Amino acid sequence: MRLIEKWKDKYYFATNYIFETNNGLKVYYTFKPDIYKTYFAFSTLGGSQIESSLNVPDGTAHFAEHLLCNPNSTLKTQDRMNDYKFGNRVKPSIYSNAATSRKEVWFNLESNSKGFLRMLNYLKYQLQIKFSNINKYIEEERGVILAEEHRYKPIEKDSSIAYDKFMIGDICPDFAKRNLGIPATINSIGSQHIETFIRKVFNVNNCYFAIQSNLEPTKELLKELDNFAESITLFEGDKVTYESQIYKPVFKKQHFFEDSQQGLFFSLNYVQSLKDTSGYRNNVLRYLVDGALGYVAREILRERHNYVYSAEVFNSIYCWDLRLRGIKMIVKKENILNSFNALNSILKDNVVDYLTSKKGGLWFKSHVSNYIFYPPSEVNPNYTFDWGYNHFIGMGIYNFDYAKSIDEAKKATISDVIVEYKKLYESTPPALWFQSSYKQEDIFNELENSELYKSFMEI
Repeated sequence: MRLIEKWKDKYYFATNYIFETNNGLKVYYTFKPDIYKTYFAFSTLGGSQIESSLNVPDGTAHFAEHLLCNPNSTLKTQDRMNDYKFGNRVKPSIYSNAATSRKEVWFNLESNSKGFLRMLNYLKYQLQIKFSNINKYIEEERGVILAEEHRYKPIEKDSSIAYDKFMIGDICPDFAKRNLGIPATINSIGSQHIETFIRKVFNVNNCYFAIQSNLEPTKELLKELDNFAESITLFEGDKVTYESQIYKPVFKKQHFFEDSQQGLFFSLNYVQSLKDTSGYRNNVLRYLVDGALGYVAREILRERHNYVYSAEVFNSIYCWDLRLRGIKMIVKKENILNSFNALNSILKDNVVDYLTSKKGGLWFKSHVSNYIFYPPSEVNPNYTFDWGYNHFIGMGIYNFDYAKSIDEAKKATISDVIVEYKKLYESTPPALWFQSSYKQEDIFNELENSELYKSFMEI
């Protein structure tokens, strides 16, 4: 076991380590003495978005995840798997789960830290892959997955899929689909597809192991992790890579008919490059810009006009290296035009006017104060998983130092916030997403008669 890097996160009260096992597996370890649990996450890069490149049916990644959660060569029945995880008066129970995203397949476990070695063995048994064994469960799991698929709406009525196709379907088509596939693709998945996928992603260059625990990584514990890495199945191969996509902002709009939707849901959506929006200063300014817009929108749309219950500003990672930002709300039909016009005033004038006012100055100081004095400190089960992922793909700040963010917050000015605000909300054409049970032509007529639409046409 080789130590690559070590640092302290004083705001999370933890020490972080990056190790590499003797066979090359990356281990990301957080020693947090003030918790009593241990959290494992073993992950592989390459979820459903690599299926087309492997020429396997949609849903293969998710199918593989299911199969690897079945009885294995050591725990040969479901009862034995359950019995192994059960606790009693002298040993803690173990919780296990697995998930598939567009970017990863991962397996997570958690328990009281007295169960650390049992957790490690359970995961080891799970990842000692024998295709002859997992193939026995294909038809059984196919039935389970088809039942799971029926929890969702038919694909043509799934607003989330339609939204992704609208936003990034042209540049990231493999992200604009359902992870578990559709009935036709699920039924077409065979053992050869499962094996192709597993051999691609389960290799030492493409997997990492994230651990958060109150157990210090002693020599004895690191030896156990080395033995674990040597005993699991890792095929030959390279890390799954991705091509950075360039999102070119253009004004566009789409309405999705949703017969169960009350009122009109609509959102203004902006996509940015993650690389261009990372760093401590950008993190702080994004927090302040989003806070200002959210505060002013609520004060005007809800408190003054009663058009909405809430106007929510959002910010999330999208695809591999994009950031999705914007504002969303739901309005009654009779308030649609007024809401559009009010939102236009908010975006063009009210936010900047508020920030430059006496009250806005007080709000700004208070919001900066919140950033300085109330850093996130609650236990986050995904803490190590998150920074480990950032390090593994080389994106973002993996060894985040909140003190540096505080320094940036102390230096930030209202002028800085206004510049960043205008760059996004006054100079960038948005993508408008509408969802309702109303006629599309009625919604678009209201939009095109609004001051909001005129402003977008001038960008």
